Formats: sequence, C-alpha cells, structure tokens
Amino acid sequence: MRMDGCKAGAAAAGGSASRRRLLLIEPGRALHDLLAGSTGAAGFDLFAARSMAEAVRPLDANAPDLILLDLDVPVDIRALCASNPGAPLVVVTAASTESRIVDALKAGASGCLLRADLSARLVPAIHEALDGGSPMSREVGRVVLDRARRQSSQIAAVRLDSVAPASAPAPEVGPQLGPRKREILEMLSRGLSYAEIARGLGISVNTVRTHVRDIYERLGACTKVEAVVTAMQRGLLPRA
Repeated sequence: MRMDGCKAGAAAAGGSASRRRLLLIEPGRALHDLLAGSTGAAGFDLFAARSMAEAVRPLDANAPDLILLDLDVPVDIRALCASNPGAPLVVVTAASTESRIVDALKAGASGCLLRADLSARLVPAIHEALDGGSPMSREVGRVVLDRARRQSSQIAAVRLDSVAPASAPAPEVGPQLGPRKREILEMLSRGLSYAEIARGLGISVNTVRTHVRDIYERLGACTKVEAVVTAMQRGLLPRA
C-alpha cells in the first residue's frame, strides 16, 4: 500500500532555503500557542486554520511545506492531501486509537504524533517528514505495527490454507539487506525514532536516514509501516 504522502519529502527537500511554512489545522488555538515558539526557533512559520474550508483558501497563493492536522477536526484527509501534493501531512491525536490512526494513514497521512510527545518530538518529526520519513510516536508506531503484523500473519495463514502442502510455493526471495540495515529495520519495527536509532547504534541521524532511504528503495516502500510489513512478508523480519 503506497500512501499519497510518500512523494512529499522529496518535493519539500528540494525547496528554497527560505523559512518553510507549516499549516496547523485544529479546532482552537491551544496547539498553535504551544508550538509556535519551538517551530519559529527551528526556522518554520506556523499558520493556523480551524476547518478544511479555512485551510484551503490561503493555500492557492502560498502552499504549505507541511500540514499538521488535529484528528479532532472533521477533515477529508484524502482530499487535503490531493490538494497539497507537495506537503506531507502529520496527524496529531490525544490517544493512540488504532482505527482512527490507521484510517488516517490509509488516507494519505505521512505520520502520527501523540499530543503528549509534541514538545519533545515535533521539530525532529517535521524534519523527518520533510525528508520523506514517517514520524510516529513510539506508542503509535507500536499500535500500527502490531496491526500490520496481525494482518501479515492472517494473509500468510490464508495462503497456506489455500495451497496443498505438495504444491506450496517456496518462500519469496526478497532483496538482500546487510546486517546493519536489518538492525535498523528491526529498530524501526519497534517504533524507535531516527534519533533513538542513531544513539543506539552510535551513528549519526544522517547515516540512519541514508540507510532508511536505501531500505525503502530495496523493499519498494515509501513509509516505515510499508517497509516493515513488506519485510515481514518476505521473511526479513519475524511476524510476531
């Protein structure tokens, strides 16, 4: 499954050196007031909207580089992504409710952060999304990946049940990943951020990004979840 937001990182990364625009869609101003200082200090201009209609109006003249969406706002995520194909969309939620998060990712969101993690995670998550990644709070990543594992196991069980043992196909041969890339992929599957992986392995965040891009390319994936699911289906990661 390829998500609409997977093209956004490359488009944004090729932008100018000027300050980038962040569009925040939320029902009030609580998040804007909380995040304006940190995003401004990091070189981003933060603009707020309270609805889909209010969000779309100013974008014709000056499109955002990234969109932050509070999941409490009733917005058509698919339409919002389609109207801003160059901007990754990261959703923000108070609780890691599986169905809402998965629906948002399927509709085109590039990542998901819990409100409680915004102070520490937002700026690194913005850079990760603009770089083509899928930033997620650790708890969110665990919820989504657990669901992906369940679905992958169910698919494998259906395939095994539908094929007679004598004619069962050989395991699919996937791309070769070296020990370091497998290690990084396994850490991604546990919901670790790029910064946490870098600290754990004693390498730079840029080196992690380079490995992740190569993993995505070799697996034909454009998001962390897609890469992990594909790796499990091809026997590169355990299903459980």
